[in-house]
Amino acid sequence: FSIIGDDMAEDLDPTFSEVLELAFEAGESDVWAKMLALEYVPAGERARAGKAQARDLKPDRKLRSRDLFTYGLVLCERISRKADSSPRRSRAAIYDELWKLEVIFDVARKMQFPSGNFKWHWSDDSVKDRNAVDFCMRGAALICAQHADLLKRRRPRAWKMLRRIVKQSVKALSRRVHEKHTNIALLNAFDLIVIGETFDWQKVAQSGYRRLDRLVIYTWEWGVHEFASPTYTAIQMVVSALIRKFARDGEARNQAEAIFRLVLRL
Repeated sequence: FSIIGDDMAEDLDPTFSEVLELAFEAGESDVWAKMLALEYVPAGERARAGKAQARDLKPDRKLRSRDLFTYGLVLCERISRKADSSPRRSRAAIYDELWKLEVIFDVARKMQFPSGNFKWHWSDDSVKDRNAVDFCMRGAALICAQHADLLKRRRPRAWKMLRRIVKQSVKALSRRVHEKHTNIALLNAFDLIVIGETFDWQKVAQSGYRRLDRLVIYTWEWGVHEFASPTYTAIQMVVSALIRKFARDGEARNQAEAIFRLVLRL
């Protein structure tokens, strides 16, 4: 909720942010445990991670593509906060942990198809869920929005890898998403808006704003189809709050807040 902002988070259960922090911590260790089982982790990094046997292993077959970008975001957040609260002389060692991003993005690239979409699990041989790209790019878009300067300065190779993945994903994000799928339509709009504005791809950003416009009009006429669901409602609230925070267009921010308030009261 430090990402969303206090003005939106105050309308949620105050204990939810604590639960989210704990989930991130647990998820971080779980994902990295799976990430360590990679044949291409450099020997020096394997030794530092205490997983010398990783060379001969493969990624966990249940590793989800979306978790790669969520973990990458959590990693950037944790390193940034730790560096900000540490003496300047010790920051270089803290930033050094960003090497993990190159491993993460390498795996993500191997899970991405030429269409721009992703495998849901490492073991999949095709796109099993067309919405995979929307969930993957939520984390990627937040890394771009929050930590672009960090990666450009401290890990430029990781930044180039991420940019390549994101650029390819635009093809899949540009597919038709029906407005009745409120959570996916919001995710899709957020991804396109933030990615487009981060990289100054104006056509991409405008397609995201148009998607949000269509969703607002549809919701005004027909309401929200996906409600009273812990899964869908959480996505709708968090993503509308993220649009409210990161979109540069004032009207879009107001639209996102209106959706947030509507979903909150369903």
